[in-house]
Amino acid sequence: MNKHLRRLEDQCWEERIVDGDLIWYFDTERYAKLILLEVTNILSTYRLKVDFIDGFEYNCVHPIQAIEKHFRVEE
Repeated sequence: MNKHLRRLEDQCWEERIVDGDLIWYFDTERYAKLILLEVTNILSTYRLKVDFIDGFEYNCVHPIQAIEKHFRVEE
């Protein structure tokens, strides 16, 4: 696992009390959201190329929008 994923993983551990015992819980949903946030932050630095063919602009979706739509990311 690389250092970036490990940094995100460290943010997803939390202590919980269950039946009087202290346990460590890993929040997988938060981990997935943090990874998607990192991906979209990286992609935000890229520019989308729009192709014009015969004078028409074809429907292009920015990669960030495509990823958010695919994973149903809501802010």
